[in-house]
Amino acid sequence: MLSTDVQRSFGDAYLEATAAMRSRFEARVLEADNWTEGLALALSDLADGVLADPETARMTVTDIRFAHRDMLCICDEDRQETVASLARGWQHHHAGRRVPELHLEFLCGAIGHVIAGAFARDELDDLHARLFGLLAFADERDR
Repeated sequence: MLSTDVQRSFGDAYLEATAAMRSRFEARVLEADNWTEGLALALSDLADGVLADPETARMTVTDIRFAHRDMLCICDEDRQETVASLARGWQHHHAGRRVPELHLEFLCGAIGHVIAGAFARDELDDLHARLFGLLAFADERDR
């Protein structure tokens, strides 16, 4: 008889975790009155999520860097989903304006960098403040 306790693969766990984080982040951005407020809410919620489940967060931002090449390809494809999610948030608050794709790529990378750095230095206590610093990416001027 086959067991129903089949362990999920690393790739499945990664994709499930990033999809959940991305969905929550996008929802916070969309429910806000403007882009900057949405990013602030989403970054705060993300920090709460990292602190509530550091093992999953570590897997998605740190452990993935040491994964097999096939997993890194999955990670790259998933990152494009994350950038598309950020673009939907931008478009929601800036109807008719050009999406600053490179700007959103930098924001996506900076979020991962801040979280990975907090893990590396064992400084999760000030993760909210470090992520809040990324609001510099909320500059809404035309690009």
